[in-house]
Amino acid sequence: MADFKKDFANHINVIGTNPYLFIGSGLSRRYLNMPTWLNLLKDFSEKLLLQKGFGYYDSKSEGNLPELASLMASEFHETWWTNPAFSDSRKEYENKRIGSQEIPFKIELSKFVSNHKDFQEDYSEEIELLKKVVIDGIITTNWDTFLEATFSDYKTYIGQEQLLFSENISIGEIYKIHGCVTSPESIIVSSNDYANFKKRNA
Repeated sequence: MADFKKDFANHINVIGTNPYLFIGSGLSRRYLNMPTWLNLLKDFSEKLLLQKGFGYYDSKSEGNLPELASLMASEFHETWWTNPAFSDSRKEYENKRIGSQEIPFKIELSKFVSNHKDFQEDYSEEIELLKKVVIDGIITTNWDTFLEATFSDYKTYIGQEQLLFSENISIGEIYKIHGCVTSPESIIVSSNDYANFKKRNA
């Protein structure tokens, strides 16, 4: 381990610029106790009042998680618009255009993920060390707001649109390439989302 640390430090020093961090779901699982993507969808399904159990949608997706999310979103669409349990959400978004049947699913998913916002106290020392890292910026696929809370002086760009059409300075920035809970429509979760993301990736 000591040799790796030395070699890694030498490698970084040769480059001459500060690194970017690419952060995935492992960080949120560690510091926010976030479940894996499969378990997140499973836990979330209980909030959606779907007509069939989670196992039904899981079996139809054949292990494809974006397809699983698509199936759940399609089933949930009518429930969201008609069930009194989601009347508060409908009222919150009554003046906003909902141009996709997957948006209601993303609205509720954002609320569900946002409930995982308390740092794990066991890792408070690690989190404090993370705040002190010397980097130019962060690229992440995470939807939660852990990074914004940890790097509070960084500017955040959500999704491909903001990244492409904003005046970036490439220092002190967080690029949330798969969307964020603060902007539910930006979340990349379904088969359609991944297809569109790949199409625009160039």
